[in-house]
Amino acid sequence: VAAFVVAGVVNAALDFWNVFLFSFVQNRVVRRLRCVLFAKILQQEAGFFDANKAGSLSSRLTSDCVAIASDLSWVFRNVAESFVRVAGIAAYLLFQNVKLGVVACGATP
Repeated sequence: VAAFVVAGVVNAALDFWNVFLFSFVQNRVVRRLRCVLFAKILQQEAGFFDANKAGSLSSRLTSDCVAIASDLSWVFRNVAESFVRVAGIAAYLLFQNVKLGVVACGATP
């Protein structure tokens, strides 16, 4: 029972840091993307602003950056989480029985 409690506490702590760090990175990606896109918008010719409304550009800059960062964050989070899970399971199998662990690790793609 104590092992399950410890495992639950460790899982909760890792989940917290997972969400916190990926949110932190997502916010930095959004900020960097907005800065780069805003600099590119400022480099445009005057005719560009005649053809495109400032409100439309601002709205697209805001919504598109958040959507892209959200999708990227989700993909990176799932890849990292899956890699850690597979590595943890492989380590556990190797710890329990080396021969069976090697067979299981060799059979996985």
